[in-house]
Amino acid sequence: MIVHQIFPTVVMEFDLNSKVNTQLLYNELRLMEVKDHPLLSKNAGSSYDPGKKNLLDLEIPLIKKLRQSIQESLDAYTNEVGLLPCQISNSWLSVMNSNSYLHAHRHEASVLSGAYYPHSSEEAVGLTFVNPLMPYKMCEVNEKITGYNAKEGTLQAKEGILYLFPSWLEHRTELNTVDNRMVISFNTLNTPPGN
Repeated sequence: MIVHQIFPTVVMEFDLNSKVNTQLLYNELRLMEVKDHPLLSKNAGSSYDPGKKNLLDLEIPLIKKLRQSIQESLDAYTNEVGLLPCQISNSWLSVMNSNSYLHAHRHEASVLSGAYYPHSSEEAVGLTFVNPLMPYKMCEVNEKITGYNAKEGTLQAKEGILYLFPSWLEHRTELNTVDNRMVISFNTLNTPPGN
C-alpha cells in the first residue's frame, strides 16, 4: 500500500529557545499594556492596535533578535511549501489568565500567521486548529477519529515555541486555567520584489 497525502495543511513548529532567552523576554513583555479585544474573553488582553507600532518593530535588542529568528523560520516555511517569501506585516502580544479563551477566527489579509509563546506552562491551554475540510465531508460517517477526519487538532502552548500556519486556517482555544499565558502573534505579506 502507498498512502498519498495530496492536500496536507502545513503547521510548522520551531523551537526558538536556543536563540531567545524567554525569561528576559518575559521581563520586557510583562510591562506592556494590554486591553480588551473582541476575540478574547474576559481575563485576557491584547496589545493589538492597528494605529500603534507593531510589537516586533520595537527597538529592543531581545525583540529584534526574536524578529530575526521568526523571519528565518518564515523563510524555512515558505521554502518548504513553495510560497513566495513573506515578511511580518503586524504583530502584537496577548495575555490570557485563568478562565479566559480565544474565540475561533482566521487572519484576514495575511499569507502566513504565527504564534510564539514567550511565557507559558504545561497547564496552559493549547492552540486548536479547525479542520477546513469539514464542510465537504457531510456524508462521511467515521468509525474512528484519525488525522484524516478529526474536526480539530490542538498543539501545546510550549514556552519558546513558534507555530507557523496559513492565515486562512481557523484557530481558537479552549478555556485557559492558568495565569500569564503569553503569546506573540503576527501576520505576514509577501515580500515586495527587490527586497
